[in-house]
Amino acid sequence: MSYRLQQGLFIFVGAAFCLTMQAHADEAGTDALPSLNVHGFGTLGAVYHDDTGAYFRRDDSQPHGTGAHQLSFAPDSVLGVQLGVHMTSQLDAVVQVVAKQTWQDNYKPQVTWAYLKYMPNENLMARVGRLGIDTFLRGDATDIDYSNLLIRPQFSFHPHSFDGADAEYTKPWNDGFLRIKGYGGWEYDRRVEVDGSVYSFAGASVLGMGLEYEKSAWVGRVALGQIRFNRLADGLKPGTPFRGLLDQLPNGAQILDRLSVEDRALNYKILALTYDSGAWQGQASYGNISSGNWPTRQVFTADVGYRIGDVTPYLGYSIQHTPRDIVPTGLPAGVSPLADQVTAFAQSGIIFNQSNLVVGARYDFAHNMALKMQVDHLRYKDPDGIIDTALQAVPVESRDYKTMTRFSVALNFIF
Repeated sequence: MSYRLQQGLFIFVGAAFCLTMQAHADEAGTDALPSLNVHGFGTLGAVYHDDTGAYFRRDDSQPHGTGAHQLSFAPDSVLGVQLGVHMTSQLDAVVQVVAKQTWQDNYKPQVTWAYLKYMPNENLMARVGRLGIDTFLRGDATDIDYSNLLIRPQFSFHPHSFDGADAEYTKPWNDGFLRIKGYGGWEYDRRVEVDGSVYSFAGASVLGMGLEYEKSAWVGRVALGQIRFNRLADGLKPGTPFRGLLDQLPNGAQILDRLSVEDRALNYKILALTYDSGAWQGQASYGNISSGNWPTRQVFTADVGYRIGDVTPYLGYSIQHTPRDIVPTGLPAGVSPLADQVTAFAQSGIIFNQSNLVVGARYDFAHNMALKMQVDHLRYKDPDGIIDTALQAVPVESRDYKTMTRFSVALNFIF
């Protein structure tokens, strides 16, 4: 999606907002101007781990990570503000601005939501603008840690939001509610860092749908989604040292075809189930992520908590598995540091094999405030969310599993 088209989208949203406000004022008089509400959320979080040579990131939009035996507030700390305008009985406008660590290692506020919502009746809803995406459980609230049981999601996924439109239809059915949702649009200029190279998702197309059924304390969901990337990663472009060495490898063409995300479709298939009633709450989800000649990535997550007064102890577990289907480079180890980097990235850049056991407790000590303490024990060979310099120096075929114990504390709040 071009920047001009993105600008046009936001001009449309802004113009519609202003015209609707004026029309409502003309109809009902100046005493009945649209109502305004302001809400916010935040997390002050600290993390520490014991894995020498490894660096932890909450997700790959963060630039470097927290090293072993260091206390860092960067990965989990966030502050967000939501501005909502109820313009008519059918039309609302919402803007959300979030400040958290970015790929530039700053806390520059970013607009993550900016949309108009139209509800002609209680069964139908449509939105246009910058939207949160919920292909994965709680995906549209990934920054609002207060609304989640654990300190952070057990699985890092993208995108969190996009520019476009969605629509949802809800129908009462069998003493519950059946919802069907569809969405489509484009990624805005969100960037991530992968093995030292920054990649922009700007213009990547997003498309998906979901079917959800809610009855009593249970919610079940089936979701399908696709992201189609539109550009080559900087490190793979002709003229770069990485590409130059890649072109000289015996299997360079096959490796480039494997690593390239230009015009590549990434497909998501998700099954999820949640429960929340009385003292018990929990969720479980299974994700299948596939793309052409990439080995299929499977992700399972689950967590459960039991409320005891103001305290909720909880347990969680997640596992990611990708077949170690690698394309050999034809280079022996130790030829050069750059050659070793090419070898490691080419063989494992799209492979993830990792598990995580979580033990923690949430203490709701005040209205709209919660204190969480959590310990994660990770076991990984091909990590997600971890930069491990020691693994990068070992041939992929010879890797053994490593462990990381991570200690976290977070103060979550909403207002």
